Amino acid sequence: MADLSSDQYFVINLPKPLEPDSRLTLSISYYLLSALNPLPPAIEQDAKQYFAYTFSAYAPSAYVTYAQRTKVKFPTTDIPDYTTTSGMKVGSGSDPEKQGNTFTYGPYNTKDVTPGTIEPITVRYEFTRPIITATLLERDIEVSHWGGNLATEDRYWLQNNGAHLAKQFSRVAWSVKTLQNAPSVAISALRVTLKSAL
Repeated sequence: MADLSSDQYFVINLPKPLEPDSRLTLSISYYLLSALNPLPPAIEQDAKQYFAYTFSAYAPSAYVTYAQRTKVKFPTTDIPDYTTTSGMKVGSGSDPEKQGNTFTYGPYNTKDVTPGTIEPITVRYEFTRPIITATLLERDIEVSHWGGNLATEDRYWLQNNGAHLAKQFSRVAWSVKTLQNAPSVAISALRVTLKSAL
């Protein structure tokens, strides 16, 4: 978890000023890069791949917040490890509440919690796809004024940030899994959408 000195702050302009003692609900979506870690970091070629995601039970806010709830939806119901809390949740029931592939942490009464407080939560879940990162992209464009055409060449340096292989790669095991059309954590194809001419 990052400390407050590395946090970024954004200005939200409201459509009209908020009157005293009135309420407004804001829904904020944000995306995190490089937030997942393979756990274990190395697996057998045909083993399941699991990722760990760590976040704070308290939503990041520069302001005092009276109540909070965090809902996390996973791509699968195979979630072998997760943090449970005790004494934080308002009301009865387990924390998190589990409904299929969705976990809900909270609600928490946070009016006495200092803004920026971090309470780490870690969940570990199965993920059957590769985590593709482009470390470098290059594009060459050649314009032919005589021929009236445009030629492009794209080069991608890709890396799979998933779990590494614990042993040597087996071409036979790869072929069998491909024929069975089983989910794979390997990068087997890159789909590029080409736009038609205007």
